[in-house]
Amino acid sequence: MPALRFRRHPRFQFGVIFVALMFGSAALAQSGSSSADDFQRIAQQAATAREGGMSEDAIRFYRRAVEIRPDWDEGWWYLGSLYYDTDHYAQAIPAFQKLIELNPKLGLAWDLLGLSEYETKDYTNSLVHLKRGQELGLEDNLEAVKVAKYHIALLLNLNGQFVKATEVLKSGFEPEHLPDQIKIALGMALLRIPLLPNQVDPSKDALIHAASETAALLAQDNLEQAILSFQQILKDYPDTPYLHYEYASALASASRYDEAE
Repeated sequence: MPALRFRRHPRFQFGVIFVALMFGSAALAQSGSSSADDFQRIAQQAATAREGGMSEDAIRFYRRAVEIRPDWDEGWWYLGSLYYDTDHYAQAIPAFQKLIELNPKLGLAWDLLGLSEYETKDYTNSLVHLKRGQELGLEDNLEAVKVAKYHIALLLNLNGQFVKATEVLKSGFEPEHLPDQIKIALGMALLRIPLLPNQVDPSKDALIHAASETAALLAQDNLEQAILSFQQILKDYPDTPYLHYEYASALASASRYDEAE
C-alpha cells in the first residue's frame, strides 16, 4: 500500500525572502551586470518551465541558477521540491539541506528533508528532521502536517514506541474519518509490530486488517464495538501476542473490571 505523499510546490513565503533577494541582487550587481543578467534570465526560464509542468527543464535551470547564486533560497526550495515530486529523493536531500542552512527555521524544508530521507531509508535522520519540522510549524499546511505525522508514527512503530505512535496518529486525524493507511498504522501499533507496513509478511494481512478496524474503534472511543471486535480477533487468532493485554485494557476502560481480570 503506497504511503501518504506530500506532492505539491507550496509557494515559498516568509518575510526575509524579499530582503534576501534584495541583498543578493545588490551583490550580483557589484560582481558584474552580466552575472546579474544571466541569473535573472535563468531564474525566469526555471519559473516558466516549472509553471508549465516541464520538471526536467525546470530542474536544469534551477541548478544553473543556484550555481550562479548559492544564497538564492527560493531556488533551493523549488529545486528540492521538484526533485521530491519526481521521486529523485537522494538529489532532493542536499537541496533541502542547503535551504535549511540558509533558513533554519523553515519547517516545510525540514519536513520535506525528512520525507526524502524516509524514502532513501535513512530512518534515523528522517525521524529527527520530521519532528523538527513539526516543532517549527508547517505554515498552516494541513496536508503537510498529516503526511508528516503519518511518517513520524510509522517510524515510532519501527522503533517500538507504539504508544507514542498511536498518540501521534490520533492527534493528526479525525477519528471518524480515518484513511485505511492510518488504520493500518494504528493496527500495527496495537499488535506491537516493529516494522513498516511494506515490511510485513503478506500472510499477516488479514490479522492486521482486523486489528486495524479494532484500533480505529478504540481511536473513536467506541469501546463496546471495540470489545466485540477484540473478541472476534481472539477467536480467530488466539495465540497472537499482546492481544489479550489490549483486550483487558479495553475492558478496564469500559469499567468492565471483572472481565478484565
